[in-house]
Amino acid sequence: WDWADGAPAQLPTDIDGGSLAPTITAISTGSDPVEVERPGEVVAHSPHYILTPDLMKNQRPASVLHSGPWKLTAWYETGELLLFNLTDEISESTDVATQYPVEYAQLRVRLRDYLKSVDAQMPTLDSQSFGLPAETNDVDQDGLPDVWELRELLTWKSGPDDDPDGDNRSNLVEFQQGTDPIVAD
Repeated sequence: WDWADGAPAQLPTDIDGGSLAPTITAISTGSDPVEVERPGEVVAHSPHYILTPDLMKNQRPASVLHSGPWKLTAWYETGELLLFNLTDEISESTDVATQYPVEYAQLRVRLRDYLKSVDAQMPTLDSQSFGLPAETNDVDQDGLPDVWELRELLTWKSGPDDDPDGDNRSNLVEFQQGTDPIVAD
């Protein structure tokens, strides 16, 4: 759009992105790259398994929210929700969720709410990865449907008796009542 001399006012108001033109121009002229300026957060969502030519899975379903120095990664198959501070450690080898519970909780809600707002396709977990012989909609066999657990960004590791938001209602009750399991009412 930038190179086509389009006016920014002609773009949709909810566009998510930034122009690569200044960066590409800088690189092509031998100058230092220019940081792409874009407002807001970056969300990446891949609900699929991606197979290599030898049919070994090498990409598992995941979602990521990158906001400022923070990166929250949800690995759906392992049930992990990991928080990284990229300013302190770019290698993403230390989960800092317990050191930064407020940031972790905020990012978790924002990622979950964003995925809901765009009606993102959620993964169907591979039952074989869980040692189950056939496809099921409840890989952890806890009575909570995977589609609900994953949509609420609870991951399958959250059990029916857990109460992540501390409102004295278990996940099972939140599911049955259609209430928010990670934000207290």
